Amino acid sequence: MARRHEHTQEQIKEMALKAIEQLLDELPADKLSVRKIASIINYTPGTLYTLFQHQNDMLLQVNGRTLDRLYQQLTDSGSQNDQSPEKAISTLAKCYLQFAATEPNHWALVFTHKMSNDESVPEWHQQKINRLFELVEDQLAQLSPNKSTEAIKLTARTLWGSVHGITSLALGDKLFISNTTSAEYMLEQLIHYFLTGLTS
Repeated sequence: MARRHEHTQEQIKEMALKAIEQLLDELPADKLSVRKIASIINYTPGTLYTLFQHQNDMLLQVNGRTLDRLYQQLTDSGSQNDQSPEKAISTLAKCYLQFAATEPNHWALVFTHKMSNDESVPEWHQQKINRLFELVEDQLAQLSPNKSTEAIKLTARTLWGSVHGITSLALGDKLFISNTTSAEYMLEQLIHYFLTGLTS
C-alpha cells in the first residue's frame, strides 16, 4: 500500500467506499463502523471524518453505487428488448430478486439506511431511485397510455412495493420455499394478475 501522503483526498474517499463494500460482502450493515473502515485502508477515523460529513454520508454514497449496479443489471437484463410489457416487467422483477440474492447486505442497506432528522435525500440520490422506477413506468405507460404521468408513477410504486415484499420475504426465508425459483414463479403470478386487473 502507498504511504499515506501519497493518496489524494479523492483516492482516500474511494478507498473508504471500497472498504465498506468489501465489509458488506461479509457483514450486515449494523456491524459496520468507521473504525473498521479506517483500519482496512490504514487511516484513522479522524481522517475519514474530514472527508465525509459522518458515517451516514459514507453509507449513502455506497448506496448510490449499489443503485448504479442494480440499474446496470436491470438494463442489461434484456427487459428493454422487443418484449411485451408484462414479460419486460417480469424480467426486471426476476433480475431484482437475483441482485438481492447475490448482494444481500448491499441491497438491504439501501432500505435500512435512514437520513438524519434534519436532512432530506440529496437530489443526486433521488435521481438514481427515479431512473430505476422509470424502467417500470415505461412499460406501464405502454399498457395504459391514457393514464397520467402521476398515476403511472404511483402504479409503478404500488407494483414494485409488492415485488420488493416477495423479494424481502424470500431472502429472509419467510416464504418457506426452498429456492429462488419458487419466488420467481410468485413474481410472475403477481405481475400477471396485477397487470390483468390494471388493463381489464
